[in-house]
Amino acid sequence: DLLRRFYLSKGYADVQIVAATGEYDAARKGFVITFTVDEGDPYRFGSLDVVSNVKEVTADTLYDLACVYALSSAAAGKDTSLPQADRDRLAERHAARAVELLAKGQAAGYFKERASVDLANIKNEKVPEMAKKLLPQLVDASKSTVADAQEAINKPGVGFKGFIPATFGTQAAAKFSSKYNIYMKQTTVDELLRNPKNKADQYEAAVLKQFADPAYPRQGEKVVSEKVEGGSAVRVMLPLYYSKGCIACHGEPKGEKDISGYHKEGAKEGDLGGAISLKLPLK
Repeated sequence: DLLRRFYLSKGYADVQIVAATGEYDAARKGFVITFTVDEGDPYRFGSLDVVSNVKEVTADTLYDLACVYALSSAAAGKDTSLPQADRDRLAERHAARAVELLAKGQAAGYFKERASVDLANIKNEKVPEMAKKLLPQLVDASKSTVADAQEAINKPGVGFKGFIPATFGTQAAAKFSSKYNIYMKQTTVDELLRNPKNKADQYEAAVLKQFADPAYPRQGEKVVSEKVEGGSAVRVMLPLYYSKGCIACHGEPKGEKDISGYHKEGAKEGDLGGAISLKLPLK
């Protein structure tokens, strides 16, 4: 495997180890192993210009994705010296890396669009020092949550994987909270509550009531922030309103089971779905 990887690193994507023989050399008091190698043609790449027309995905991310795909095709597809099972595992590993790169670019793009903060350049952004520390950690918790769900996500022949946004949000928040001792969860009013773990506390229930008011602004990031516990901590809540993509599971007809087995709430676009709630220490 080391020999094969050496040739791959030099651009010989089609390299094949044809044979390997070993014989004892009495003069050297050891074995001599001889490999017969079919190198194939070397591949050389010139300069590449990548342009992205997708707002959430940068050209750099697409370039990384193209490189991963090229490696996957060359190493996993053409290297017939590997058993098929090994080639399949190699392809899965490269594919997972490609998805990770794409997701990273999309997440950074969405975050920059909504918060005007570049996660790739967080050290130089004009945000509080605590945010510079916590935001990358939140991204890591999110990536870890997706990684843990890969077996279910990649299961063939299954349409509904059960890994819905609410599930991701709950699990990612739990990972982040437990590892970094930051209170974070998604919550909602009792009549919309599906997961008892997300039940609102007294403070959250009061703020959710504000968010549910039809007069409360639906456009922009209308965050509620308030110091609590004598100024030693701050509570932050971001409202989540149902968009078009939410209605399939939360819309009409009310009471009918959605794809996940829960009963639809009969909601309409713009109705309150819940909120993201945080509690951060200040001292």
